[in-house]
Amino acid sequence: MTLRVRCHTLRALARGILIATAVTSNTFAQRSPQREPSVAARGLFAQPTTSARVHGVVFDSVAQRPLAQALVQLIALDDSNRIRSTRADDAGAYSMDSLPMGRYVLGFLHDRLDTLQLESPLQSVNIRIPGDVRVLLSIPGAATLITNRCGAQPPGQLPTMFLGTVRSAKTSLPVSAARVRAGWNVLLVGPRGIEKRTPAHFVSTNDNGGFAFCGTPTDVAIVARAFAGTDSSGVVELQSPPNGLLVRDLLIGAVAGTPARVRGTVRIAAGAAIAGARLIVWGTSTLATTTNAGQFQAVGLPSGTYTIEARAIGFAPTRVALDLTANAEATINIAMTPLVALTDTVQVRARATSSVVPLADFLRRRARGSGYFLDEQQLKRREVMYVADLFRNAPGITIMQGIYGGDRVLMRTSGGGGACVPGVFLNGLAVQMPDGILDAAVNPQEVRGVEVYSHVASVPIQFQAQNGCGSIVLWTGARGK
Repeated sequence: MTLRVRCHTLRALARGILIATAVTSNTFAQRSPQREPSVAARGLFAQPTTSARVHGVVFDSVAQRPLAQALVQLIALDDSNRIRSTRADDAGAYSMDSLPMGRYVLGFLHDRLDTLQLESPLQSVNIRIPGDVRVLLSIPGAATLITNRCGAQPPGQLPTMFLGTVRSAKTSLPVSAARVRAGWNVLLVGPRGIEKRTPAHFVSTNDNGGFAFCGTPTDVAIVARAFAGTDSSGVVELQSPPNGLLVRDLLIGAVAGTPARVRGTVRIAAGAAIAGARLIVWGTSTLATTTNAGQFQAVGLPSGTYTIEARAIGFAPTRVALDLTANAEATINIAMTPLVALTDTVQVRARATSSVVPLADFLRRRARGSGYFLDEQQLKRREVMYVADLFRNAPGITIMQGIYGGDRVLMRTSGGGGACVPGVFLNGLAVQMPDGILDAAVNPQEVRGVEVYSHVASVPIQFQAQNGCGSIVLWTGARGK
């Protein structure tokens, strides 16, 4: 939005306040008003014999920090063409001096207002005596914004919302009438035990490309995707902040359009580079590996907002939203967290065992030859970063890419007619994995043993899932030396 259009918006808001006679608050002095000279007599904000100064701070209550470089404007209510403007500094501070007595409307303009889909919050100022008038300008807090948009929440429940704008990856302009899909995992307890479901929620964007989902969770990731016609974003994994207001724009582009590229670094949160980390952009076949300096580059990517995932041995998988624009290079720096925090030396005394895995039953089942097995030594030699990679050579197993990223581990049905999701058992207990993405349940470096039964008739009775498919059994914990 250009400055002229924004100034026009503030003028219209000021006129509306005057017409509605709503200027009744924030009177900063209580003396009787003085008669002002005509505009022609004193000129546009000419130096009066008595004047005042308006100053203060522009603050973003959502981000809890000053709003740097906001454009602050003061408009006279008796003549909306009389406008004074100043730019706030990096600390959000602003000041206007030599102001004649009178009634004004004070507001500010900033890209942050567009991001939060807000009009400029206005303050009425009635200057009746010379001197300093301090006015705090602010964006309302997260709870207020959510309540204004979604309505009041039950007592004791945190108000939450996912807010954003769908934009074109080619032009950056908002896209109206686009559709946004969002989903998040919900755990349900039923006759079959604990089940994980991901119900889908849909909204359409308004004329300005804006959208909002109310009641989003803060304890699990939100998976979103935007589309309009043949253009779409990738699948984006997002996490709500503690204040409950998730703000994220989504770029959509053509899959077969002008390719994009990305370069960046992967480091430990403390700053050291991570060499050999693997990166994948969800929904694409693009893979990249970091150099010894932790740097990587990927080309030939579709434009739009996607999820880039980094994996490295000894670190928790890290997923970050990535904006890719056509025929341009994006840059991103990814910080990874070690799986095991370093602590002071601890002395532990224990009795040694022959193996960290109780292998008696495991070896007995393997000796029967009715399944496919991987023991600790075989797993150590593979050193994979994805659980699905453990099954790429397993008989009866097929690996497919999931719609939310990650690989699905499926069983091939008899006759080659398709694939089904096997039953999954973790340390002997059944777990519900309806999508077959095993990385969501276990880290590959913690897998100590694998059993695969691709034929229903060969599944041991304790691992039968009664789903018409085979079963996979995973044993986890610290591996032996």
